[in-house]
Amino acid sequence: MNEEIEYAEMLEIPVSTVNVIRKTAKKHTKSLFSNERQGLKDETISRVNEKVTPPYATYASEIFESTDTVNENADPVEQDLERVLPTKKERTRELILKAEFGVACALCLGIFLTNVWMPNSAINTFFRSLIAEKEFVDDRDYTDFTLSSILGSDKDAEMTLSPTGILTFVNEGCVYPTADGTVSALTQDENGKYTVTIAHTNSFSGVIAGLDYVYYEIGQQVKHNVPVGYSIGENEVQVAMYDDGNLLNCFSVTEENTLTWVVETE
Repeated sequence: MNEEIEYAEMLEIPVSTVNVIRKTAKKHTKSLFSNERQGLKDETISRVNEKVTPPYATYASEIFESTDTVNENADPVEQDLERVLPTKKERTRELILKAEFGVACALCLGIFLTNVWMPNSAINTFFRSLIAEKEFVDDRDYTDFTLSSILGSDKDAEMTLSPTGILTFVNEGCVYPTADGTVSALTQDENGKYTVTIAHTNSFSGVIAGLDYVYYEIGQQVKHNVPVGYSIGENEVQVAMYDDGNLLNCFSVTEENTLTWVVETE
């Protein structure tokens, strides 16, 4: 062996040595979570596929695959934390919503306590003024209405009209209002007879007294062609109309027992 080396040195053949160094492979955290993440992905896809039609199930799988491709270089631990922990923007939005909810609850509680203990406070007066402004004001004149028959189609009943504007009759049957309106008052006397007041506008109203039955309650609307009450014909029924509290006597009864306004002629 030594002779071969000496012979190589004589021929000037270069002799080189090789050092082999083993490098320990670097462990990646990614391998620790690959199996678990794959299992979660498969389970999620299967649950989605159970609730959607087949085309959309395929689309759900593609979404997960594209998501894995985008995040394949990301740290699995960071991905899990991002799914669990809210972002700073989400926390800020949550704090704002909680603050707004707290302010709204405090305002409602303050309004409730104010209504109970201070009914004449400034805020209650303000709200009442807003409601009053929204109320509809009907300023039509009473002459804008076309009067109808008190007894409907009954043309044989005898009706008497006094000079002051009080219309009276004794008749069994339905009694109709002179015009459309709303029941504003309803009373019953000691004899069981009803008196109903119908508001046609804010100033124009009609009163029917002596009814045995009334078909409406306070606040309900009435029509001129629908009975408001009934008389059994044993007592006198009185009908009157008012404008701003003044009794009107500017109407008459036609041959068909229909009321009409009297037109003044010069």
